[in-house]
Amino acid sequence: MAGLIAADGNNIQAAEFHLRAMSGTPAADTQTDRVELAGRLAGIRGNTTEALQLLDLAIQARSIARDYRGMVRALAAAGTLAADAGRLPLAADYFLRAGRSAAQRQEPDARAWLQRALELGKRSGDDALILEASSLLERMGRQD
Repeated sequence: MAGLIAADGNNIQAAEFHLRAMSGTPAADTQTDRVELAGRLAGIRGNTTEALQLLDLAIQARSIARDYRGMVRALAAAGTLAADAGRLPLAADYFLRAGRSAAQRQEPDARAWLQRALELGKRSGDDALILEASSLLERMGRQD
């Protein structure tokens, strides 16, 4: 977790330190943490393609392990990277998936991710995504 916090702050040295510290641990969850952190580091370094590939692996592994909180965190990170790289349809999809999953567990960030998905969906002209994000936001509004 400390490595991801360092990556959130764009602290390459601290994130690399934590990535090296995890290298000797064979546990599956630590391997997934390592893949996610490597993806975040690739993103900080400007290698969006590699970053998204690694984050996709982490997302898949966390889904299989039923680590939905970790999966959502990786989805949101991937959405941010894709948006920053101008890959709006892909970013919208990541944020929609993060928001949908977070909404199912009533996580506080769900609304922000769905609103980001909606905004990016409008900018990229994805009518199906716009409809789904709007519907989820509307349902959340009724639950408040």
